[in-house]
Order: sequence, then C-alpha cells, then structure tokens
Amino acid sequence: MEKKSKVEQTVENCIAHILADTPYEIYDVEYVKEGSEWFLRIYIDKEDGVDLDDCENVTDLINDPLDELDPIKEPYYLEVSSPGVERKLKNNAHFRRVVGEKIYVRFFGPLNGRKEAIGILHEVKEKSIVITVDGDRLEIPFEKIAKANLSVF
Repeated sequence: MEKKSKVEQTVENCIAHILADTPYEIYDVEYVKEGSEWFLRIYIDKEDGVDLDDCENVTDLINDPLDELDPIKEPYYLEVSSPGVERKLKNNAHFRRVVGEKIYVRFFGPLNGRKEAIGILHEVKEKSIVITVDGDRLEIPFEKIAKANLSVF
C-alpha cells in the first residue's frame, strides 16, 4: 500500500476540514511530477457520484485555503476529479468500499505462480485481502500488491 508524501498528507488534512460539512469526501490526493510539470490531484467522491459541477465547486472551495497554507513551493497545476469507474484501490478503506465487486490486482512478484489476478473481493483483513479467482480463494498480502483497481470488464 502506498504511503502519502508530506505534501499529500498536509493537503489532505487541510481540505478534509473544508469539505467536512459538504456532501463531498476526499478519495485520494496525489502530488506527482510529469515531465517538467507538477500536478496536485484531488480525487473526490460523494454518495450519488461526481460530475463536472462538483469538481468546480470543490476547486472553488479549496483554492484559496490551499494558497494560504502554501504547502507546495514550486508551481503546480491543481486538478479536482472523480476517482473514476476503474478507481485505484490504495488503502483499507478503498478496498472495504468495494467488497463484493470485481477487482484487478497486480503483484510485485509472483504469488502462487501469478503476476496478476482479476476476481471478486470477498474480505479485507488487517494485512491482506481475499478474492475469488476462477472459483479459488486467493489471499493477497497488502505488501505484495503493486497496483489494484476496480475492474469493469
């Protein structure tokens, strides 16, 4: 499971307070460099889904407080969006939300002769998840997960 950078954690803490009394919740925060540009990506969710107006509303709510907090010294682009239908699963809370749904998991190294698996998520434990793949139950330690996301196919 991925650990958040100091910038990501600071930004998440700041905007969590701002969004506390709104229908929005923070799904994830990413601060990444792509080429020579830096991007601060805020993924939001709400019970009935996120649309473009929601992204604009949240951008308006968080823009000034982020400027005041100034957690990022270099120029960056702020993007607010939905985590999408094939959303990344990065922590226990993300996995718990999708119990009973089909997920894709890629491993850091082979696990039971596999490099990846697609199956139904049955259980989220403290240090692992359990999925059913081709009728077999497979327990996957979080430390072995390189990437995981919902699978719509």
